[in-house]
Amino acid sequence: MSERSWTIRPYEKGDETGYLALMKMVFPKYECDLIRWCWEFRDNPFGFLQTFSTSNGKIVGHLGLVGVPIKVGDRILRGSQAVDLAVHPDFRRKGMFLEIGKKLVQCAEDEGIVISYAAPSERIYRGFLKFGWFYVSEIPLLLKIMRKKGFLILVLGKFHDFVKRPSFKSMSEFIRTIKNLIKVPTLIIANMLCVQIIS
Repeated sequence: MSERSWTIRPYEKGDETGYLALMKMVFPKYECDLIRWCWEFRDNPFGFLQTFSTSNGKIVGHLGLVGVPIKVGDRILRGSQAVDLAVHPDFRRKGMFLEIGKKLVQCAEDEGIVISYAAPSERIYRGFLKFGWFYVSEIPLLLKIMRKKGFLILVLGKFHDFVKRPSFKSMSEFIRTIKNLIKVPTLIIANMLCVQIIS
């Protein structure tokens, strides 16, 4: 397979079938069907954009934007949220994510979208930064722990994520966080919030 055996293009009618196949292959546990696609994209009252990568007529990459009105001061701006990044395993580490992202930002600009946000996983956070997004903050999520075993599994998983994040400074910071969790019956988990200002 050559380094660039794929092309990037915006959504075309009928792409939903290839999109669903890609999502089910990349995320086997993700419940994705035509009803969900219609709800998330086609029927969104604020619009949507999808960018696809194709190879030999098959969809092998995707990133979408769903319209979201965003209030800044007294103005309501046309904004969007980036969703559903998926790249076929055979096409990873070839620059596809970066190219899909650049194309999507260009399409957003053409459509009059002036600001977009995303809450990427730790794994793809740096990829967003490469095509013009910037880090804003971490998003706290509160969960009530119902079982001790579940709590332990969650803490071990979060420890793994915690030490890999860009803001991690020391083990004492993590231990302090765990001590606070034991005192309070809720657990704070952070996701990254990134923003793209589209000029």
